[in-house]
Amino acid sequence: MNNSNDNVSVLKQGLSLDETIFQKTIYSSYKVLPSSVFATIIIAAFMISVLWQVIDVTLLIAWFSFIIIINLARFAAYKYYFKSESNQ
Repeated sequence: MNNSNDNVSVLKQGLSLDETIFQKTIYSSYKVLPSSVFATIIIAAFMISVLWQVIDVTLLIAWFSFIIIINLARFAAYKYYFKSESNQ
C-alpha cells in the first residue's frame, strides 16, 4: 500500500483523521472476514465431533445450523461491503 497515494485520496475526500481511521478499521475488519468465517465453521464442526456422544444430537445439529446461518449472513455482509466499495 502506498501511503502517499492514500494521503492524497484522503485529502481529496475531505475526511477527518477520525473518519479516516474508522474507514480503514472497517476495511481491515472486512478484509479478513472470509478466513474467520471459515475458521468458525471448522471449529464448530470439530466441537460437534467432540460433543457427539455427550450432548443430544438434535441440539448439536440445531446449534451448528445457527452457526452456518450466522456465518452466511456475515459473508453476505462482506460481499455487500466490497460491492459498495467498488461502486464508490
